[in-house]
Amino acid sequence: MKKTLLLSLLLSTAPVAAFAADLAIETQAPVVVANGGYSGYVGVTVSASNYDYWGDDYNPWVGYGIDAALAYTLDSNLSIGVDVKAFAAGDSDDNGYYTVSGGHGALHLNMLADGASYGVFGGISANNDYYESGVDFNATGGVEGKVALTDQVLVSGQAGFIHQLSGYYEMGTLGFVGAGIAFFPTDNIKLSADIGGIFGQIGDDSDETAKTLTYGLEAAYKFDDSPISVFARFSGYQDYDYLEGYGGQTLSIGARFSFDGESLKSQSAKINTVQDLSAVSWLRNDGW
Repeated sequence: MKKTLLLSLLLSTAPVAAFAADLAIETQAPVVVANGGYSGYVGVTVSASNYDYWGDDYNPWVGYGIDAALAYTLDSNLSIGVDVKAFAAGDSDDNGYYTVSGGHGALHLNMLADGASYGVFGGISANNDYYESGVDFNATGGVEGKVALTDQVLVSGQAGFIHQLSGYYEMGTLGFVGAGIAFFPTDNIKLSADIGGIFGQIGDDSDETAKTLTYGLEAAYKFDDSPISVFARFSGYQDYDYLEGYGGQTLSIGARFSFDGESLKSQSAKINTVQDLSAVSWLRNDGW
């Protein structure tokens, strides 16, 4: 019964997983390590972004990022984890005088039951304010879950909030939802897609609300008998209210070092991360 309720929740968070309702496939449990087992990685990225609002003269915004995650299995029914992520990008027109940046650190607590995992997360996130107004710090939290439709297909979903703790310009509480699907042709090849939304008062006036679509595609490959994997990601956002008609796209490439050397498929089943919230940073870059 829990598995059925979780799958329904995941399918409702975003249309990327809607097709799964027609699949008559017995679900498979995400891989679970023995008590005390862990899974994790640390990675670096370089990126180039197109930001519609300031025009082509400032593009591409060139940047870099870091990310890391760790999951630890307490027993067969419970795991804890942490993930951190940060990025920064500077404009081309003024050689990086204007920058966009953001990041988060979050703790995850997840139950493992009947072929699925579900749990909660919470932590602190940060994003730039308008370009001369410093950094916003926020409380971030929500719920998450994942279920393996087959041995090769993993579906995940997440819903949460971002509540400003400090910042020069006020930002109302934001909500976000997202869903993703990952396909593993082999244990060490991962092809994934995600889609989501961010909504709420993004500017300092009550009518400055975001209705923002987010999306991403990623391909990753881990070298056999090596802890190193490489990946490429195309992601973007499109706003339909606050900066109506404007959006941005980012192309990233990077590498990750796995602490335990396990396959991408096994690692993806165990580790939970907060979805891509970089659109908040880009939108706040004009939050005046």
